[in-house]
Amino acid sequence: MSGIMATPVAPAPVAPAAPPTPAETVIDQRLRQARRHVRGIDLAAGLLWLTIGLLAYLLVFALLDHWVVTGGLGLLGRFLASLVLLAGAGVYVVRAVVPAVVYSIHPLFAAQALERSRPGVKNSLINFLLLREHRHEMQPVVYDTVQRRAAADVAGVEVETAIERAHVFRLGYVLAGMLALCCLYFVLSPKSLVTSAARVLWPFGRIPAPTRVTIGEIEPGNATAYLGDTVTVTAVARGLRDDEPVTLYFSTADGQLVDQAVPMILPNRDYRHRADLPPGGRGFQQDGAYFLAAGDFRSERFHVNVQTAPAIVVDRVVLEYPGYTGLAPRTLRRQGDLQALEGTRATVYAEANHPIRRAEIDLGSSGKHGIGMKADDRTAVGAFTLRLDPNDPTRPQHDNYQLR
Repeated sequence: MSGIMATPVAPAPVAPAAPPTPAETVIDQRLRQARRHVRGIDLAAGLLWLTIGLLAYLLVFALLDHWVVTGGLGLLGRFLASLVLLAGAGVYVVRAVVPAVVYSIHPLFAAQALERSRPGVKNSLINFLLLREHRHEMQPVVYDTVQRRAAADVAGVEVETAIERAHVFRLGYVLAGMLALCCLYFVLSPKSLVTSAARVLWPFGRIPAPTRVTIGEIEPGNATAYLGDTVTVTAVARGLRDDEPVTLYFSTADGQLVDQAVPMILPNRDYRHRADLPPGGRGFQQDGAYFLAAGDFRSERFHVNVQTAPAIVVDRVVLEYPGYTGLAPRTLRRQGDLQALEGTRATVYAEANHPIRRAEIDLGSSGKHGIGMKADDRTAVGAFTLRLDPNDPTRPQHDNYQLR
């Protein structure tokens, strides 16, 4: 068996990298500062353009929402406007803002920015960066001369002022002008710019279109009234022109009245408009609904739920006479007035038109002598004993009672 055995050869030693010279240290330090400033300026310019675009878009949307489309843009219009805004802003951020954050500035670009501020430099820094990659192919004395010249040129450059930033200042002026325009519109326009901005930023939110007139603090809003009651509606109206009315529109559940106009009045020395419902002063006989309108404003529709007023009446009273009388118990039906011997026990059975949570017998109708009654759905039972007044035996201790 024959073969050839290869003798292992040790790899050639790699010479350690030479430490940077003082000139290279100065150059690298300046380049790092320049790259950092260029990135910051690019990022600031991108954000300024983004802010200017957003403000301009919101202002144009507000003009459409306020004056072009009657009643403001609907849900579909707001959704499309929001979609365009998000898509445009997203594309711009990806193409202009993200690169300034993610990617680093090339040293040659930073060197060009530094040399542009010193016309007398004549590309010494750029030449050094290009030749540094081929330093081993050059005579040391030539490379040393190039790096010394570049270091001397760049050492006298103030990085903070060398990087061109005039375009950032110009964008700042444009942004200030756009903000001033938005503020001017906000002050002079009777319709809210902020509301329109919210409508495009949250297109599915229940944000009504801005109006010249606003009506707020509407009371009682949705309400519950008892049969035969009246309800007073009050509200605060702002933005009204001289003698511009505020009107309440009332409808009944059965459709006999549909959006009947009820003028709201403003009493002297008061700031709240008011109107009484239902019109005619007869009181509510059925459920109703109403809304308020003035100028270009219309409120949401409020509902009035009409209920029967709670009432409790005596169904029957069972009188149990004292034992010494030998009299049998007596039942009084549909009668609450009592007349019996002292010591007679009266058991009151009552009925209500609503479920009872708590009921009591108020002896003397003073609110101080309540006797609890046992409640069961719409019925209640309670008892008390008829007695004479200990201070005046010719009079009853309590000459009346009341069910509560």
